[in-house]
Amino acid sequence: MNKQILLTLSASFLIYACGDLKKETSTNEKVEVLTEVDQGSSSTLNKTSKSKWLAFHQISETIFPNEGTPLTSNPNLVRYGLFEEDKQLFEKTFMYSPDSTYYIDMDSYGLEIVENNDGSLEYMGREIDIKVYLVKVAEEDSSAIELMMCGTPCFPEEAYWEDKSTVSILGMSYNDRTEKVYPTLWKYNIKTNAFVKFLAQQEVNNIGHENYFEKYRLKKILSSKEK
Repeated sequence: MNKQILLTLSASFLIYACGDLKKETSTNEKVEVLTEVDQGSSSTLNKTSKSKWLAFHQISETIFPNEGTPLTSNPNLVRYGLFEEDKQLFEKTFMYSPDSTYYIDMDSYGLEIVENNDGSLEYMGREIDIKVYLVKVAEEDSSAIELMMCGTPCFPEEAYWEDKSTVSILGMSYNDRTEKVYPTLWKYNIKTNAFVKFLAQQEVNNIGHENYFEKYRLKKILSSKEK
């Protein structure tokens, strides 16, 4: 009989990334985005993740505006903790900060993966909602910051670190009015608690043809038990 490995947490309201945005009241509320920070080998990994995502969608980072809009709600501290076998399953897709103090967990919520009799792993699907957690390594058994809770209006696909205190999430936003999908960058600063959304005005046309998550992130997860 197949053994289900993970079905985590319950659905919640759509929060930060897809929620209301603050009205821009002054220039200093806007945040510059396109800066490269040298963090050695960790920087190489982060740049590879970003470049891979851009190449997959056949877009350039220049499509993102230089100024973003702050989100109204700050991310909350929530209960968090993975069983050891679950951590082993998902840790290949964790994105660690340059100093290894934090990591981003984009995949442990809502995935249904089963282990077959032969020990192989099989992907059965996932919840519509996607949660993105910012996890402090020293507190990973008790709590984490829930950065995003996305459903249909937004779907995060990749993460990378600008520096040891600033993490960026790459994904898409769906506009109900235009019925089109737009590349989106969400940037969170741990020190200031500022969370900013950068929405591109150029739509993407490859959505539905191929799935970024299944091509890259899921492949790593399913290979977690390979010797």
